[in-house]
Amino acid sequence: MIRCTATQQTFTALHVLRADKTNEAIITIDHKPYLNLNLKSHEMHLKILQADVSHTAAIATIGKKSFRDAFEHLFKLKEELFEYLEHTYDPVKLAQSIRKENNVYLLAFTSGQPVGFAKLKKHSLNDQIEPGAQMELQKIYILPGRQGYGVGTSLLKEVRKIAREIHPDYIWLDTYVNNGSAIRLYEKNGYKKMGNCFLRSVRKLSNIISWHCLWLLK
Repeated sequence: MIRCTATQQTFTALHVLRADKTNEAIITIDHKPYLNLNLKSHEMHLKILQADVSHTAAIATIGKKSFRDAFEHLFKLKEELFEYLEHTYDPVKLAQSIRKENNVYLLAFTSGQPVGFAKLKKHSLNDQIEPGAQMELQKIYILPGRQGYGVGTSLLKEVRKIAREIHPDYIWLDTYVNNGSAIRLYEKNGYKKMGNCFLRSVRKLSNIISWHCLWLLK
């Protein structure tokens, strides 16, 4: 969740994907081919690994740079942005999150350089969705300059593969409602808008008012 001043409003969108959606691309995980990805001719080779604690620094760098690029303009006080990023990507806290059994971190590389990551919660219920097994795509970030090269789509396709192993009914996520590039990515990959809901953060120094749009694919 974005943190900002109490007087500032932000807006988010909640998306849900039916978990049995078929995959259409090939990616490489731990040096093993799983899906068939047709990269554009100008793209470099893309590889996606399931991250471990050795990738903590790479995930933190991607998260901080990508978040600032997308959301810095929402913060009236830059100190709050800095505090949010330092809290969210604290090395000890992030390593603990990576180790959790319920979490899966996927890290995307091009030419050996980390360029994006996704965080998946294998079991995470949202009461705005009809009862059933649910997975949450909690984070997906691509470095500025690497968007539009298939990295996000490849991460989403690998999320679907993991979902086929766990068999949830839905995959859901939320995103800033004015983040047009992210919303286009989700729509292209089968996420559908379903409605609106209201959410308020109660954390100190992050008292934001957030609107979510619920997205669902049946």
